[in-house]
Amino acid sequence: MNGAGYDPWLLTAILDGDWNLLLRNKYSWGRISEQRLGDGEVFRYEYRLEERNVLRTTVTLPSGVKKIFSFRDGRLAEQK
Repeated sequence: MNGAGYDPWLLTAILDGDWNLLLRNKYSWGRISEQRLGDGEVFRYEYRLEERNVLRTTVTLPSGVKKIFSFRDGRLAEQK
C-alpha cells in the first residue's frame, strides 16, 4: 500500500476483502479532520486545543448536525 494518501503511521483507509473502500480518513496535524464512508457520507472534525491538549472536538455529522465533546484532563467531560 504505497498509493496516494498512504501514510505508514496513520490509518488512512479501510478496505473490505474485495478491495472496496469502507472508510477513508483525512488528517490535519496528526488528527482526523474528515472521515468518508464507502457510501459517501462524510463526518468532519474540528478541534480546540490548549497547547497539545484537546479541549473540545466538534463533529459535524453527514446531516449537518454538530456534536460537541468537551474534555478535561484528557477525559470526556461533557457532550452536547
